[in-house]
Amino acid sequence: SIMMISGVALSVCAAPVVSAKSDEGSISNTDEALEILGDAKWIEYREKYGSNQNYTGSPIVIKAADADPSSLPSGAEVLSELDGKTNVLLLPDTGTASWKITVPETGLYAIDFSYYPIQSKATDIERTLRINGEVPFTEVRNLRMTKRWEDDLSSVKVVHDAHGNIIDIEYEKDNADNERRPAKVEAPRWMSVAATDPTGYYNGDFFYLEAGENTISLEAQKEPVVLESITLRSRKTSLTYEEYKKQNEAAGYTKAPADSIIRLEAEFYTATSSSTIYGQNDRTSAVTSPQHASYTLINDVGGKTDSYNWSSVGQWIEWKFVIPEGKAGLYTINARFLQEAVKGLFVSRRLYLDGEIPFEEANNLEFNYSGKWQIGALGDGTTEFEFYLSEGEHTFMLEVNLGNLGEMIAEIQDCVTRINDIYIKILQISGSTPDPYMDYSYYKRIPDEISEMAVLSKRLFAVSEWMKALSGGKSSSSTATLENVARVLEKMAANSERQIAKNFASLKSYIGNLGTWMNQISQQSLILDYFIIQPAGGKLPKAEGGFFANAWYEIQMFVYSFIRDNSSLSSVEDVDGITKVEVWTTVSREYAQIIRSIIDESFGREHPDISINLKLVAAGTLLPATLSGVGPDVMMDVTSSDCINYAVRGALLDLSGYEGFDELQTYFHESAWVPLTVALGSPDGDIAVYGIPEKQSF
Repeated sequence: SIMMISGVALSVCAAPVVSAKSDEGSISNTDEALEILGDAKWIEYREKYGSNQNYTGSPIVIKAADADPSSLPSGAEVLSELDGKTNVLLLPDTGTASWKITVPETGLYAIDFSYYPIQSKATDIERTLRINGEVPFTEVRNLRMTKRWEDDLSSVKVVHDAHGNIIDIEYEKDNADNERRPAKVEAPRWMSVAATDPTGYYNGDFFYLEAGENTISLEAQKEPVVLESITLRSRKTSLTYEEYKKQNEAAGYTKAPADSIIRLEAEFYTATSSSTIYGQNDRTSAVTSPQHASYTLINDVGGKTDSYNWSSVGQWIEWKFVIPEGKAGLYTINARFLQEAVKGLFVSRRLYLDGEIPFEEANNLEFNYSGKWQIGALGDGTTEFEFYLSEGEHTFMLEVNLGNLGEMIAEIQDCVTRINDIYIKILQISGSTPDPYMDYSYYKRIPDEISEMAVLSKRLFAVSEWMKALSGGKSSSSTATLENVARVLEKMAANSERQIAKNFASLKSYIGNLGTWMNQISQQSLILDYFIIQPAGGKLPKAEGGFFANAWYEIQMFVYSFIRDNSSLSSVEDVDGITKVEVWTTVSREYAQIIRSIIDESFGREHPDISINLKLVAAGTLLPATLSGVGPDVMMDVTSSDCINYAVRGALLDLSGYEGFDELQTYFHESAWVPLTVALGSPDGDIAVYGIPEKQSF
């Protein structure tokens, strides 16, 4: 008999909003929703307060433990010591804490938080920032504090060179000799974050405060956190790259010795901001390092298109390297990378070198689009940057941001919001399918909205030209999407009632396309293979293999396909004395590897006496395999109807009588189990459950 895991999609209706406090200091859901509608955007906040002078005095530091006691939620606690810091404040994942702060002058201040991400769930810490009881601008309603994750390398061999640089990691392997990703472990330490726009659209880095007493509050959204201090300081002004170069020249720094070359595999990172950022396998290129035609090796890091790994604003990866004695000087940091996510444009990263942004342009590193692997020095699209590196250990971090695309995306987002508002007003007047020959009196009923459509059309055409300038004057599918919407708005704004009704359906379609494109461009996916840290002008390897290298790689893959069974993703353990469970799935190999990793990191560690053999099979394999008696123990990715069809024919096990089933039922809404349940027709109302929901949609 087989146990089935079914892909049940469950729709849950929203309950009515109830006005009630969730914890001390929290506002009601209704009040919060109304408040959000009235929030200013950063661009409006900047327009209103940006002309005020910047604060230039000494930093003003407030100990978190000095919070207003009456504002603290239940569960808040002052800790006498934590990881070297004394008298720090533990805040739970609910409620609000407030601090009274006296500032000496009216002006613009930057705000830093020193925090410790205590171990809890895998998600980032989020807080709503309020100043004097109000959210300054809507973007800081979800102020994000990242956590720190490291690979657990305690059971593997890490090989260093004579200077301390990692040159190899001998990862654990499964019984098919494929490398297994190490488990991710939370590695908390004291960290600092500046209050800024977490969406990445703008660099919203200042807050207006009037001289005298002010109140700063943090309202919990997700995760507990320990705070050490809140610092109000002057805004940082970074050097330009030209100023940075002149500073290095004045210090007498010269190019590093020609033989000083450090190669660092990107998958040998020291830390990441998320447990979902991990080393991966690429088999698309013969020269990806390391590479094998059949075995799965961990050889890159990052995220493919739509994978959401290292693609969301604020996510980061950190690496360490050592400059040998006598090799100090000016270096370029060169990366082999694949960027196929944002067609016709680039994705951006912010560079931190030894914890600091070295110059202004390092905020906007660009990785241009190509369907192939590329290699080159870190730069802003026009200039390859050189960095002075002294002898000893250094760290560098690449953080996802929108860079020079930020304000452009914000402009498009604002246009889309306004177009949606206009669309709804037209919908209210004439319904979803207006008759072009009927007079709806649009010009009398919504004259301002019709005028605004003409303005929005011009704004979108301007953004299209802006985008072309960023991509070297080239048109792309992105500019075509914008221009399609702009042309429809232009037609609808013409002096014709008929044009509004006639183009209404097209507008709806194009708004959907534009929204999809917005989601895609906001996900800044990038894959890294390795770095080469060397003096400028040094020779770099080819980004792609030559004809013979690629041909030999393809031949090897073809030959291995007859020798090795790559459909099986087995456990490390495959010996007598343990229980073996065979699980079949029809998902992609990449998704199957994620499932394999979850099995190894969670189930495998809790149940070392059970070996899970995960196998990739083609759709339609289950029926003939079951009839011939060679089917699996567990089948994933089946529909609820298939589950019942197999159940009534005696091919499945009833799970309801097994130990732990009652607890398992609580993981899903009760309606998710209905399609997988059969009433047995007994007087006692007995039922049998023949599958487990795989996912739950809302």
